[in-house]
Amino acid sequence: MPPSKRARSQRRCFFDGCANAENLEQLTTKERVAVASSLGYHATIISKFYTIEEVTKKHRCDIPDVTSLVARDDARVHRQYSRITILLSGNLEHVHATLRGLKPTLDTYDVIAAVPTTEKAFQYACTTMDVDVISFSREAMQSRLKFQLKHALMDKAMSRGVMFEIPYSAMFTENASKRQHFVSNATALVQGAGCGRGV
Repeated sequence: MPPSKRARSQRRCFFDGCANAENLEQLTTKERVAVASSLGYHATIISKFYTIEEVTKKHRCDIPDVTSLVARDDARVHRQYSRITILLSGNLEHVHATLRGLKPTLDTYDVIAAVPTTEKAFQYACTTMDVDVISFSREAMQSRLKFQLKHALMDKAMSRGVMFEIPYSAMFTENASKRQHFVSNATALVQGAGCGRGV
């Protein structure tokens, strides 16, 4: 049961929501889940990242569930979920056709996330794409966004059960200008997503 529109009862739990399966900072999946559990997280979401050009039918979820191997000091159960994050770019008709053909593959993941790179891609993710989470790249959050976060589009997304994600790792930089852009973009996201209800 994924922590998305398919599992509303989990929404108030604390998640490590985007642990990159390809780059776990030299930690194995088991070690990453163990660290998250020790920090009080209720669940860890292990994510794989692809561009729309890269993802194919062979990219079915193969992330091992290691929660049974992680010991806890209390009686709480630590859950693990899988996530696929897709960078949206290019011709949207091609994007839509590609995603439609990949539906059986995408459905092997608990959570489907999209990272739009253009205004049209953002509109598509908000209004049409079968997606659980709309996120933004680190680079996008550290600069002026290339498109407006229109409240009408965000309202449409939330009415479909889609959540917005703020990649807070983008805040950790020594560049003051990048931090300022992050704060501005994060504020716009919170305000656009129902004063934070959809984040």
